[in-house]
Amino acid sequence: MPRCDVTDLDTSMCAHCLGHADPEQQAKRVRARLLASGRWFPALYPGTCEHCGERFEPGAAIRLEIPQGWCAECCAESTP
Repeated sequence: MPRCDVTDLDTSMCAHCLGHADPEQQAKRVRARLLASGRWFPALYPGTCEHCGERFEPGAAIRLEIPQGWCAECCAESTP
């Protein structure tokens, strides 16, 4: 059976090979991609996403949508 070069696990059991990511690491990647796009910026203060009502903390990627209000990274996929 083939083994992963990174984890040395069987490739059928390796999260790395199967494309599974740690949720925290995945969130960091999404945040970095949003911030690099230029349309999003890091929050300075905690707040609430106007799309879903979820709270966001300082450092979360946010953008202002007029007239709705702040859209946070939790709703990045559902907004254009």
